[in-house]
Parts: sequence; structure tokens; C-alpha cells
Amino acid sequence: MMNSPSSGLAEMKKLILKLNIILRRFTVLTKLILIGLLLGVPLTIMLFINLSNLLESVEFVRMEKAGVKIFRPLSALQVHLMEHKSYTFAGTASGHDFQSQIAALNSQIKDEFDKLTAASLDVGELISVDEETLSREKEYYVAPRALLSQWEKLISKGRNISDAELQIEYDKLSNDIQKLMKLITIRSRLILDPAGDSYYLMYVAVHKMPKVHDLMGSSFLLAIEDEKDTLFNSDRLSEMIYLSRSLKVNITDEIPSSISSTIDLDPEFNGELESIAQTLSPMLDRYRSEMVSLIEIYENIIRNNRSYGIEELTSLTIAKLDQSLEFTNATFAELEKVLNVAVNRTYFRIVFRLMIAGGAFVLAMIFIYFTARGIITPVTGVAEIANSLADGDIKTSKERIRALETKYLVTKGKAEKEKDEIWNLFRAIRTTIFDLEALLGEVGKAGIAVTSAVTQISSSVQALNAAINQQAASTAEVNATGKEIYSSSIHLSRTVDEVADKSGKSLQLADRGVAGLNEITGSMTSLEEGSRDISEKLALLYQKTANISNVITTITKIATQTNLLSLNASIEAEKAGEYGAGFSIVASEIKRLADETAMAALEIEEMIHEMQQAVKSGVIGVEVYAGTTRSSAGRISGIAESINEIIQYTRDVLPSFEAVSSQMKMQTDGAAQISDAMSELNTVALHTRESISEFTEITQRLEGAVVSLREVVSKFRFGG
Repeated sequence: MMNSPSSGLAEMKKLILKLNIILRRFTVLTKLILIGLLLGVPLTIMLFINLSNLLESVEFVRMEKAGVKIFRPLSALQVHLMEHKSYTFAGTASGHDFQSQIAALNSQIKDEFDKLTAASLDVGELISVDEETLSREKEYYVAPRALLSQWEKLISKGRNISDAELQIEYDKLSNDIQKLMKLITIRSRLILDPAGDSYYLMYVAVHKMPKVHDLMGSSFLLAIEDEKDTLFNSDRLSEMIYLSRSLKVNITDEIPSSISSTIDLDPEFNGELESIAQTLSPMLDRYRSEMVSLIEIYENIIRNNRSYGIEELTSLTIAKLDQSLEFTNATFAELEKVLNVAVNRTYFRIVFRLMIAGGAFVLAMIFIYFTARGIITPVTGVAEIANSLADGDIKTSKERIRALETKYLVTKGKAEKEKDEIWNLFRAIRTTIFDLEALLGEVGKAGIAVTSAVTQISSSVQALNAAINQQAASTAEVNATGKEIYSSSIHLSRTVDEVADKSGKSLQLADRGVAGLNEITGSMTSLEEGSRDISEKLALLYQKTANISNVITTITKIATQTNLLSLNASIEAEKAGEYGAGFSIVASEIKRLADETAMAALEIEEMIHEMQQAVKSGVIGVEVYAGTTRSSAGRISGIAESINEIIQYTRDVLPSFEAVSSQMKMQTDGAAQISDAMSELNTVALHTRESISEFTEITQRLEGAVVSLREVVSKFRFGG
């Protein structure tokens, strides 16, 4: 069963009351601190969430930095491996000895593997690309040590395998390096950075530059293959065109566009980093210019415009790969600067928010402390003043009021600009105490005056009581005499009323008789007029029936003529033979209808004649009845005149009875008023005597109350 809203409201009020009782156990300062803490909880939660978001941002950037740290040696490995592969296959194709260059590359690749291994040990666990994690996820083949082992095997096989097998080994190692790059990109959240400047730098360094390196290596291998093979190969040509165009799009469009976006967006995020525009942008211009020249060489090879030697092509490609790696490292360097700036600014925001929160907390505590003092001090003073007042010591209360006014510069009047309720309460208490002092002084004076007045009232009441007792005895005698007069007047008034009532009833009966005769006379007159109207209407009816007879005669003549016409029609039909058979039938029907019409007209004529006889008899009867009615109306008029004379005589006598009855009623009313007045006077006298007794008691109580009031006033101690 659900509770009603009223019961729920009652429970809520009980709960609030219990809470108020519990809060009474704490001081005002404690309550204010609790309020501050309660208000600080959601702010603390918001601060915690904000700091958590900032720490997550720091962790996000730390993972990005870890990814960049591991990605840099991987990019160098990709370039050096591409250079190693280029030297190897260029030497095979041209017969030129590149062993010194290959040996130098072997040393560089070993150094990059060492850097990769060290970086993996340092920060690999942060982005889950350390050897233990990769082994657990069955991806150990892309771990730095596994890649190093795979590289060492490739070097050891070297010249002992065919070019095709060596190509497979290079491709396998290159693919594994690219898989590790992709894994690092995903787990370090590279390319997911919300900041525009770092996003475009990562896009260039992590996504575009490895693609450019791969395109350059593939283009170089196709170029030396084309230089070695003099036969035209359309598939190789198509692939060469695709690689050349893709490389050109990346070098001349996408990478410059990304660097330009980085420069444009850099000031909007973590502040402008001048080295991006001053270092990276000029380097990009040089790199793009050099790469365009290499692309033109590849395009010339495609068009067979010029033949390049494999040695020259190899040295150009290796130089461009080194420049590409240099640009990649420069991009990574700027990216690390941007990430460092982002981390530092994030740490600054964390420290700044903590300082703001700490400062706000300290200020809140200081504000609560001074607010509590501002409440407790006047409340304590008001409580002491109230306690002194409760003890009746108005003098001490006034002294404490003056002390508070002097100490806290409290104005005596109403301060319109001050909104503090506590000091307004103090002013109200002050006004109350001074008004109470004045009131008690007036009460004391009034008590003395009331005591004197009560003494005088007591003596006057005793004299008035004796006079009232004598008046009550006299009033009782007069009241008895008045009642006897009133009884006699009532009996005489009733007798006169009976005579007047009977005379009035006789007059009413006579009036009714005259009214009846007048109605009969009117009825006779109306009857006579009605008889005259009926006679006239019957005469008019007799004339109308005569007119109808003329119409019937005309109808009979028409029927005779119709009969003759039908006979002629029959004769003509006989002459027509079989063609007039139809007309013969119609003529017969017309003859039959004409005969029926003549018969009906004769019957109507006979009925009209009988009606005329009846109307004539009615006219005679009505005229006889009208004469009888006129005679009766004359006799009734004579009777009405006689009754009117009787009524007039009765009406002349009736006012005399009414005058006597009116005078008797006036006399009776006067006697009743005298009797009532004496009764009321007697009652008033009795009530007056009782009231005087009560007034005496009230006077005695008033005297006692004045004594009590003077005792209460005497408890208060007044001062100047």
C-alpha cells in the first residue's frame, strides 16, 4: 500500500527536525567548516577529474614520445637497409665493387639495431612493444633482437644465395620492420594526437617518409633493372610510372602541405615553435628540390630519353636516401620538441590548477573563519545581553550594548547599507531593551494611578449598590400594576375586533353577490351580442347557399352539353370505321362521366335546398332567444342596484367599528409597552445589582493585579 503525500511530507518534516537537533550540538564555526567541506567535495571531484584528464594527456604524450624514440632507429634501419640492398644489387648488376660502402652500412645498421634495442628496453614496456610482451602475444619475430638475428642471418648468407633468394630475405626483413613500425604507431597512439601541429609532424615522419623510402628503393631497383635489360618491358614501365608519380605526389604535394599545416597550427596549441619554420621549412625546400631532380632522372629512364650508368644512379639514389633520412630525423627532432612543450605545458596546467585549488581552499578557510567570527561575536554579545535581561538586570544589558557599539562601531539607527542579519538583530535587541525600560517606568507610574482609582471606584460602587436596591423594590410594584391594565385592555380589544370582523365578512359577501350579478349581466349582454352575430352569419349563409344553387344549375347545363358532344363524337367515330374505335370508347366514357356529373349536381342541389330550410329555421330561433335574453338582463340589473344600496350602508357603518378597534389596539399596545418597560426596568435593576457585585469582585482582582505588577516591575534593576 502506497503512502499518501501528506504522510510522506510529515516524515520529511520529522527527519528535518531530527537533523536540526543534531546540528545544535555543533558550534557555528564547525557548521561553517562542514558546509565548506561539503561544497568542496564536488569541486574536489571536478579538480580530480580535470587533473586526471591532464595526467591522461601527459601519459598520452609520454606514449607518443616512447613511440618516436623507438620509431627513429626503425626509420634509419629502413633507409640503411634500403641502401644496403641498393649497393648489393647495383654491384651485382654493374660488377662494380661497393664493399667499402656495404661495410660502412653494416656498421651503421648495427648501431641502429643497438639504439633500437636500447630504446625498446627503455620505453618498450610503456607501449607494449618490449620483447616479453611481444613474445607473449606471439609476435616475437618483430622484436628488435629477432630483427637483429634476421639481419645477421642475411649478412651471413650474403653471396651464398641467388639474387632472387636474397631479394626475398631483404623483403622479409623490410616487411618485419614495417610491421613493427605499424605496431608502434598503433600502440603509442601516433597519428591520434588531437593537437594539429604534432599530428601533421607525426603524419610526415611516421606515415609519409617510410612510404617515400619504400618508393625510392623500389624505383631504384626497377631503374637498374631497366638499365641492365635493354629489352622493352611494359609491366616494368607501368610500375615505374606508378612509383614515379606516387613519389612525386608525396614529395611535392602531401609532405609540403603537412609541414605547412604544422607551421600554421603550431601557435594555436602549445605556442609557436620557431625552429619548425626556421629549420624544417628550409630543409624541406632543399629536400624537395633534390628529390625532384631524382624523380626527373626516373622519368627520363621511363621515356628512354637518357641512359644513366648504374654506378651514377646508385650514388644519386643513396645520396637522396641519406637526405631523406636527414629530413626524417629533423622532423622527428621537431616532433620531440613539440611533444616536450606539450608535456611541460600540461605539467604547468596541473601545477597551476593545484595552486589555484590550494589558494581557493586557503581563502575559503580564511573566509569561513572570519565569517564565523563575524557571526559568533555579535551572537555571543546578544546572548549575554539577553541573559542579563532575563535576570532583570537592564542596567548591565545597557552597559554591554554600549560596549559592543563602541568596539564594533555599530550605528544606533537603522543602517540601510548593512545587510548583516546578526547586527540587525543586535539593533532590534537594543531598541527592545530601551523601549522595555521606558515601558516598565510607565507601567510603574500607571500601577500607582490604578491603585488610587480602584480605591475611589470601590467607595462609589458601595453607594450605587444601596441606591439600586431601593429602585428595584419600587420597580417591582409598578410592574404588577402595569400587568393588570394590560390584561383588561386585551379583553376589550378582542370584543371590538370580533364585531368589526363580522361586519367586514358581511360586506365581503355583499361584494361577492354584486360581482356575481355584474358577471351575469355581462354574460347576458355577451349572449345577446352573440345571438345577433349568429343570426347575421346564418342569413349570410342562406345567401351563399343560394349562390351555390346557381353554380349547380350551371354545372348541370355543362353536363348536358358534354353529353351532346360525346354523342357527336360517337357518330363521328362510327363514320371513321375501325379507325374511330378508340374515339368511340372515349366518347362513351365522356358520356358516362357527363351523366354522373348531372346526377351529382342534382343531389347537391337537393342538399343545398334542405340546408337553406334549416338555416332559415335557425335564424328565426336565434331571434326569439335574443329577445328573451334582453328581458332577463333588465331584471338582473334591478336586483344588482338593490344589493349595491345594502353594501353602501354597510360600508358607511364599518369605519366606525375600525376606528374603535384601532383606538383599543393603541390602548392595548400602550399598556403592553408600559408592562414590558417595567419588566425590562425590573430586569435591568436586577442585572445592575448583579453587575455591581461582579464589578466589586473585578475591582478587588484589579487591585491584586496591580500589586503583582508592581512586584514584577520591582524585580528589574534600572540604571542611568
